[in-house]
Amino acid sequence: MENTNILLKDFKKGFHSLILSTLDDDKEPYTSYAPFIYLNGFYYFIISKMAKHYKNITKHPNMSVMMIEDEAMTDNIFFRKRLSYQGISTPDINDSDVLSAFVDKHGIIVKTLMDMDFSIVRFKITNGIFNIGPGKAYIIDENEQINTHMTTPHQKRS
Repeated sequence: MENTNILLKDFKKGFHSLILSTLDDDKEPYTSYAPFIYLNGFYYFIISKMAKHYKNITKHPNMSVMMIEDEAMTDNIFFRKRLSYQGISTPDINDSDVLSAFVDKHGIIVKTLMDMDFSIVRFKITNGIFNIGPGKAYIIDENEQINTHMTTPHQKRS
């Protein structure tokens, strides 16, 4: 599993945004994206307080995020490499180290956004799945370590 943990770290390096999925009041999913940083074991992203995601996470903090291989870069559209995490979100994080890390990665526009109505959200992983090809899906723990190879058998369709 050590080689797969290295693949996981390398895979994450190329991303600057996360696909976000939250639940609204009717428990209907909503999906969009946001730029992120990773710092001290947490993912952080910035969203407007007017955004549907913000309202959703203030009422339903459970959410998921995903990183997925670019379609133009994949060898096979059916088996794009992807990383999905389930976790808990906490909005309105006020931490100067996190803000500085955002500015370092995404530029001075972050300060402008924070002067508007944007909020920093912390995302804490509870579990995840890293899929790197057919028969190569791995369960990830809350520390982002691969601990199990998924072995659910696929059944042939009639």
